Amino acid sequence: SVKSRIVQELWSGLGGVRELTMQIRGDNEQRVAIVKSVEQPRDPGDILAWRDYSSYGVETSFYREGHAERLCRNGAICP
Repeated sequence: SVKSRIVQELWSGLGGVRELTMQIRGDNEQRVAIVKSVEQPRDPGDILAWRDYSSYGVETSFYREGHAERLCRNGAICP
């Protein structure tokens, strides 16, 4: 089973950060994951929402390209 709770709404109402608590069948431990979901703005003319949406794409690239991992390996304080 999976339980979800909203941790934080995103700018411009484009999604949110959620905590997922999962119970795997046959496993006594619960697993927890933090996920961010981002949706495209509904209004094509909402320039501010599209700017915010674009910033989430930049953030995705930061993690996908391994920049966060390299910073942690080189001494940055990482959670």
